[in-house]
Amino acid sequence: MNVARKPKRTFFTDFWRKVVALILGVAVFALVNMQMQVTSPVQQVKLKIRYDSSKFYLRRSEFEVDLEVASSAKLSQLSAEQFLLAVDLPDSHLNPGQHTINLKRLRSIVTRKPSGVRVKAILPQTLTVPFDVIKKRQARVQPQITGTLPEGYEQSYICEPAEVELTGPSLLMQGISQVGTEEQPLSPNALAPFSTMLQVLSPAPGVIAVHPEKIRVEVRIEDMRRMTTRTISRQLSGVLLPVSGNLVLMSPPASEVKLVVGGQYRSVNNLNEDKLRVMADATGAAGPGLFRAKILVMDLPLGVTLDDVEPNELEVVLKGAPVMAPPPSGEATKKTADIEAQDSGGAPAPPRK
Repeated sequence: MNVARKPKRTFFTDFWRKVVALILGVAVFALVNMQMQVTSPVQQVKLKIRYDSSKFYLRRSEFEVDLEVASSAKLSQLSAEQFLLAVDLPDSHLNPGQHTINLKRLRSIVTRKPSGVRVKAILPQTLTVPFDVIKKRQARVQPQITGTLPEGYEQSYICEPAEVELTGPSLLMQGISQVGTEEQPLSPNALAPFSTMLQVLSPAPGVIAVHPEKIRVEVRIEDMRRMTTRTISRQLSGVLLPVSGNLVLMSPPASEVKLVVGGQYRSVNNLNEDKLRVMADATGAAGPGLFRAKILVMDLPLGVTLDDVEPNELEVVLKGAPVMAPPPSGEATKKTADIEAQDSGGAPAPPRK
C-alpha cells in the first residue's frame, strides 16, 4: 500500500515572500511606534568641545544646548543628565580666533542618550567657540629677595638660568617679559653670600607652564662702605700739546693704559669707565723731537682715587708746525688799498701795471 509523502518545508521555501512579509512587518511596527512617540524638549544639555590641549586653549570647553527629542509615552520624563554631546575642534588653526560649529550633524554629535529616544534637533543649530593657540616664549627671572640689611650693605644676585621658558596661550602671554620667584627672606645678622633654589612663579597658574620650575639664585651681600680697588684698561684718548702751537704730533701713539682706582666699594663699583679720559701730557715740550709725556687721567668721580697707572709715561714724537708763507708785498699793498676804499665807500684801487 503506497502512502503519499508530505513535501518537506525549509527556510528557503517561498523565500522572497517571507522577506517581503518581514519588511512589511518591520515597516508597520516602525510606523505604529512613530505614531505612539511624543516630541518633547530637553533643556540645558551639556555639550563638550574636544581639543588638543597642547595646541589650543579654551577658557570654556563646556556649553549648554537644548534638545528636541522623540520618545514613547513611557519615557516622557527625560533629564539633561541622560544626554551627552561632544564635538571636535579642528587642529588646522594656527592663530587665535573663533570657530563656528554646525550642530545639525546629530549622529556625530550625540554620544549618549537613553535607549528608544531619538534626537530630532539641537538648538541653537550653530555654536561659536573662541580659542587661543599655545605658544612658547622666554622671560627673565626676577628673584623676590625680602628683608632689610644694615646701613651700608647692599645685596645683588645672579640667577642660573637667567631666563625660563613659558608655555601657554599666546594672547595671555603678550607683554610678559619677566617672572618672579617665591620669597627669600634676608637675615640682618647673616651677611655672608649664599646660594639657594627658588620656585619660579607662573603668571597664570594652571594656564601658563614654566620650565624649569626651579632655578638657583646666588645672593651676594656687599659692605658698600669698605675700601676696595678696581683695575681698568683704557685706550689713550689723546695728547695735550704746548699752547704755543709751534709743535704738532708726528703720529698719534696707540697704546693701552692700565689704571688702578680705589675708594669705597659703592663709588668704585658704580664707576662708568667709558667716561674716563686718558691723556698724554706733552705741554712741557720745548722743541721738536722725542718727548716723554706723563699720563693724566681726567673725569674721575668724587670719592674715587687713582692708585696706579701703567705705563705712567709715553714717548711721543713732535715736529715743528708748518709756517704759512706771507703774500707778495705788492699784492698785500693792493689788498690793503681795497679794504681802505671799501671802508670809505669808494671803489677798489685799479690794478698796478
